[in-house]
Amino acid sequence: MPRSQPSLQNDELEESMTSSVVSPPRHQIGDVVSDILQASADKDFGTKDAGYLKLHDSPKKLLQFSPGTLSLNHSEALSHCWTETEVYFNHLKQGNRGDGSNVPVSYSDQYKLAYVMLPKSGSSTARHMLKEEFNAIETKKPLLQSSFEQGGEMEGVTVISFVRDPLSRFFSQYDEAYVRTAPWQSKSTSHPFPYLHEGLHSYQDYEDVFCPLIHEEAEKIACLGNRRKMGLLPPGWKDSQGGWNAIAKQFLGKTLEDTGGKKGGVIAGRSYPRRFNSKLVSVEAQRRICELSLLDFCCLNIPLPDVCKGAHYTGDDGEKRDLFCTLNSNRYIQPGILPNNTLT
Repeated sequence: MPRSQPSLQNDELEESMTSSVVSPPRHQIGDVVSDILQASADKDFGTKDAGYLKLHDSPKKLLQFSPGTLSLNHSEALSHCWTETEVYFNHLKQGNRGDGSNVPVSYSDQYKLAYVMLPKSGSSTARHMLKEEFNAIETKKPLLQSSFEQGGEMEGVTVISFVRDPLSRFFSQYDEAYVRTAPWQSKSTSHPFPYLHEGLHSYQDYEDVFCPLIHEEAEKIACLGNRRKMGLLPPGWKDSQGGWNAIAKQFLGKTLEDTGGKKGGVIAGRSYPRRFNSKLVSVEAQRRICELSLLDFCCLNIPLPDVCKGAHYTGDDGEKRDLFCTLNSNRYIQPGILPNNTLT
């Protein structure tokens, strides 16, 4: 039963209503959702007013919140994720992880540390770091929950990975796919969109688009290397240095600088900048990419980039609105707009 409210006289009611307009809300919706998912953080936990109980008693009502507004880290948010496997089938099958019983990892038996590769999220550097600093090998391991229980093969093992803003990651994936599917890479396979490589017949032609009339290798490297604005380093690469130092401190007992090791910049992946200028990607295309990637934004608790914020998307009711995430009565995080249900 809801709590009873004290009656107010008209003047008191008017004052109360005025105060409610000018005063900031007690909670943002992201805070409410976070309290429900972290039940012990709820001030009403253990009582009939606990947030998760109220949500459970309202099965038809979904809480809606913006991506990146939860006070949970990436892995905590992911543990509450649920999605339509048919809608995201091609998305979920990436990485050749199957049912999770035989997943490719970089594994350090010495430090009981496993790294799961997410392509275009610093994976080349991560694998290099695991090999050089943690004596890891490339192998396959079971990542099922039962594997981490007492007596399981992964008991006592820490699993790590790195995530990246989905829009930036999409640009990086496109860049790599463009080159890997170019006609000079594989002449036996016809490209579904041949016009994308029109006029380009070699990697040299590809480079000349950005640094024309430069034939000395040293000068070309300098030209390509100076185009930082096109994406020489992925966003947050400085943060990755701090991340690697935190990992080293936990498992090696000291930071990478203290061990004389690598610092965790871009040391084993692409050393040249991205070849296309992402600033030329249309706003409409960027917003569509965010819509298709909403699963990642919601389940990894990553804020939307500014270009994807605002009422640019069509909901099930036909109204224009922001991209959003939902929490259902089972405390599952889901994308609020499915990519097969709407076109922008």
